Formats: sequence, structure tokens, C-alpha cells
Amino acid sequence: MEDQDQESRFGAIAGVVIALVVALGAVLFAAIGSGGSGGASSAAVETPAVIEVSLGAIRISFADGKMVLEGQVPDENTRRRVLTKAQLFFGIENVTDNLQIVADAPRLWWKAKPLDVFSRLRGLPVFELVLADGDRATLAGRVGSDSAGSEIAAWLSANLVDGLKLENRLEVDAALAGSASQGDPSVLLNETIEFATGSAEVPEAARARLNLIAQVLAEDGRSVKVLGHTDNVGDAESNRVLSRQRAESVAAYLVAHGVDAGKLTADGAGQDKPVADNGTPEGRQRNRRIEFVE
Repeated sequence: MEDQDQESRFGAIAGVVIALVVALGAVLFAAIGSGGSGGASSAAVETPAVIEVSLGAIRISFADGKMVLEGQVPDENTRRRVLTKAQLFFGIENVTDNLQIVADAPRLWWKAKPLDVFSRLRGLPVFELVLADGDRATLAGRVGSDSAGSEIAAWLSANLVDGLKLENRLEVDAALAGSASQGDPSVLLNETIEFATGSAEVPEAARARLNLIAQVLAEDGRSVKVLGHTDNVGDAESNRVLSRQRAESVAAYLVAHGVDAGKLTADGAGQDKPVADNGTPEGRQRNRRIEFVE
């Protein structure tokens, strides 16, 4: 009986010790997870738990098909979040990166994602957007109509930072009427990809562009549909199947280059939604395309 009592007391003590060890381990794990410097903590730089919206202090200018980014940003993440979106919409070869990384530069984290900001700016044929740290900005340049200028100015005022004081210096140039990009606002990107006839294999010539799209979509984290289109040559049902297969190939390529598969769907519209005249070779080429639709 005495041996059993000693075993019971020993078991109870051991249970207390184990419980204390487990509790101490949990505390240490939490401390390391919140303040350690392991690789997983780098994700917090991209999407901080508490996002402090701030305007930054940079200049974005576009004329004659060329864009220049100037100013100071606090880190490489900020530089990349701005630069890759500019390159996506205006072309890598058309964007000059003069952004400087300075540790104490003003933070830049807009209410809207940079992808949406540059998507709006591409509607202006000539512009200069100057952001001053705090709540002031200036938008200058030329636009085709008063309504187009007022629309983009109002959108920027509502989607950069709260209480933004935006000075709209856009000038109307009738010669530019209709030069801004038109089309379905749900279409984020419209890519002409020259697939081989009857093939759904992603061509080598398109891969550099798709690599950039993959990088941007992985950074942005939004869900999109990859939608394939064809010209009207051939059977309508065969075109629909081929357009879906091409969209699926593009989606698979993006996933292989870092995009979350759960953020992509793929479908084909075949020849039903042309954006140009199928009666000309140039029109048919424009209609053979891949769209990224929100």
C-alpha cells in the first residue's frame, strides 16, 4: 500500500512538472514567433497586421510612352510594389526607375493596391502625379475631356489616403479625346499571346511577360479569371474548347511561377467576344488573346 501511495505521489508530481514544461514551451514559442528573425517573419513586411495608410513622397510621370518613377521609399519591398505594377501596365522597357531607398523616407501604403492605382493612371495619355508626404498631391497633364479628368482625380482622392488634398491641374486637349483606354472595366489585363495554330502550349516569346504577371499577381494576392479568346476562323465549338485549353495552360504556367492556384480560375469564350474586326489579319490577331478578369 505504501509503495502504491509513493507511486501516486510521484505520478502527480511528474504530471505537474510536464504541465509546467508544456506551458513554458508555449510561452517561448509565442515570444519567438512574434519577435524572432526567422524566415517566416519576412511575410509581415508585405502585409503588416496593422496597415497604416500613408501617401509617401514620390513622383510618377508619363509622356511619349515613357514613365519615370522618382523620389524616396523606405525599403526594397515598397520599391518593388510600385515598380512592378508600373512595368506591368506601361512595359518594362518604358519605365525608368529612379526611386531611392532611404531608411527614414516616408512610408507608402495606399488605401487602394498599387495594381489598381496604375490601372487607373494608364487611362491618362500624359500625366505627372506628385505625392508629398502627408495629405497633399498634384495631378497635372493632358486629358481628352473634363469628365475623364474629373473622374480620375476623384478616384485618386478617394483611394490613396483619407482626406487627400489633390490639386487637379489636368488640361483638356480635344485631340486626345478617345485616346484613353476604353473597354470592360472588369478586365484587368488584355494580353495578345501568339499561340501556334491549334496549340495550347505557352509560347516561349510570351514567357517573360507572363513571368512579370505572375510576380505581380503573387504580390497582389487577388483572385482573377484567366479567360481565353479566339478569332472566328474554324468551328465555333472547337474554338471555345481551344480557348479554354489555352487559358488553362496560362493559369498552370502562372501557378508554376508562384501564383496561388486557389486565386486562379480558367475558362474560354471562344470567338464570341471579339474586340476587333475579324475581317482583317490585324483584327484576328487582336482577337486571339488572353484576358485577366476580376
